[in-house]
Amino acid sequence: MGLVLLLASWAAAWAAASALLRRAGVAERSLVCTLALALVAVVPGQLCRLTADLRVAMALSLLVFGAALAVARARRPLEHPPHAPLPRPAWPAFVVGGSALVCVAHGAWFRNFFDEEHHVPLALALAHGVAPPEHPLLPGQVLPYHWGVDALYAQLVVAGLPVDRAIDLITVASFALLLWVASTLGALSAGRVGATLAPVMVPLAGSALAQPLHDDLGPFAVTSPWPAAWREWTQRPPPVTADFFQHPQGLAMPLVLAVLALFTVERASDDEERRRRRVALGAVLLACLSLVQAVHFLVLGFGLAAATLVATARGPQRRRHGIDLALLAGAAVCAPLLGGFFAPGAGTGATLVWGTDFFRATSMLESMVRHLVFFGAPLLFLPVTLGARGRLPAALVLGAAVGFLLPNLVVYRHSWDIVKLYSAGAFLAAIACVGTLARWWSAHGLAARIVVVTITIATIEFPLAWLASRTVLQGRLGVPVKADWRPGPELMALGAQVRPLVDARERVLVYGVDVARLTGLAAPGFDARRFASGHIVDFARGRALQDAHGRALALLDEGALDELGVRWLLFSDAERSRIGEEARRALDDPQRFERVREGLPGRFSLWRRRERRSRRRRRRWRRARRRAPARRA
Repeated sequence: MGLVLLLASWAAAWAAASALLRRAGVAERSLVCTLALALVAVVPGQLCRLTADLRVAMALSLLVFGAALAVARARRPLEHPPHAPLPRPAWPAFVVGGSALVCVAHGAWFRNFFDEEHHVPLALALAHGVAPPEHPLLPGQVLPYHWGVDALYAQLVVAGLPVDRAIDLITVASFALLLWVASTLGALSAGRVGATLAPVMVPLAGSALAQPLHDDLGPFAVTSPWPAAWREWTQRPPPVTADFFQHPQGLAMPLVLAVLALFTVERASDDEERRRRRVALGAVLLACLSLVQAVHFLVLGFGLAAATLVATARGPQRRRHGIDLALLAGAAVCAPLLGGFFAPGAGTGATLVWGTDFFRATSMLESMVRHLVFFGAPLLFLPVTLGARGRLPAALVLGAAVGFLLPNLVVYRHSWDIVKLYSAGAFLAAIACVGTLARWWSAHGLAARIVVVTITIATIEFPLAWLASRTVLQGRLGVPVKADWRPGPELMALGAQVRPLVDARERVLVYGVDVARLTGLAAPGFDARRFASGHIVDFARGRALQDAHGRALALLDEGALDELGVRWLLFSDAERSRIGEEARRALDDPQRFERVREGLPGRFSLWRRRERRSRRRRRRWRRARRRAPARRA
């Protein structure tokens, strides 16, 4: 049933996105696919907030997408001029982009990049019906997090796919979509040259000067001429290729490109109504981006708003630009309503430290040199983009400027995550660089084309080398094998069998932390700072529950169990021998605990606490008091 719901809801999202974009005069399938993916990342999760059941939410999303499709088809159609096909990219795009895709697919399938162990619990919590997601180690605290990609993982889990393979599938699909939409945006803005350069430069933007500062590159290792302090990983922004594997950013990148294609690229076939619909769909996609990756939403949203204000000041079409600003404001209003990073009460502002820069440079000159070393040609050529006409170059420059400047003014108190501003800025700068190089290629002779090829190679060489060294070259050509976090399939199978027995909000006492992280069950009492890393969770609350967890495992004390709020207990045979003797005796007491299931994967058993009589009597007394006025009436 889960697989049927997945296929039906995603097909309905595709049909609805296609019909809506057709009414806006947009025929590019890459943009249809991106809008459909954004809808399925957002709509089922929002409905799950109401239903507390992701399967029901997926069924309701099928109705929502079907209604959108019906409305799009029922309204009076516009007269559409014939669409000229976009120019196809030349062979270098297929060679370089295809090589990168092979590396990404290999790395996704055979490795677990970066923080997959932190996305697995969130995805499983969503699959269990907890939306917005709560970390299993900190139940009761909603995470102010961009969880759109986790909602996609959760839907694949509901369809029967293991959560680690769900992550792999979305990772590969996101990179393929990134290449596709990059080529579309490049073709719309710069013809065949743009269609060729964009899928090469945008996903692989970086700087060869930064290569000596990175480790474990094997044959690509270069002796560093830079100070040793520059190699410290907390002051070393990764290339865009590495940013892609930060999972929310990997899904956000194609959405950013699609928003730019819808919001800023003028089309010859546009009339005012068609243009307005296209921009409105761009605003919808921007709102979805807020739940997928908050920093990209902030940087891109600022760039679009600032570029629109500049166009309003310069041009006569102030009513048109006023409508565009209203649509952007609508996307900003939707961001906190979606329950992600901008949710009310998130409190992320308290973790910011103003007046401190990311690099902690000793002088302005050092800071400028380090920026050029890490970001290379895309940053260096960013001012040149201002010479181009149109809202796309202005949005790219103004948005990238925010991404590059803010980390020099503010950092997070307990995390290096402010580096994601650099990531968003570098991504927009790479798109701008494609436009600049495409203009040089088309407007000048052979010498300029040699310069374009040289700059392109210098920009993509290190990110591509980094990608190969972390994927297909692991253990080859002198590249050391990096240790990976590996989820236990037995525990994931345990979660699949236990989750249907336990309600989404009910808490479970477990012995090992991996049982909580790989089953998605709400299991408080562990060291959240160690196993739920991030600067936006309530670690103080987690520490307060650790003592109760210890007493519960030693004694199965009723007070400790009540403090943890647990109703269920899940232990393996080996773990049962490790808990306290008094706890084992209590577990065998049928007056206190009922064994619900045994023989689960890993030789686990599931117990349920029996309600104490005094608690049952209080509940009956309260129900009787509530019914008494009705009987008297």
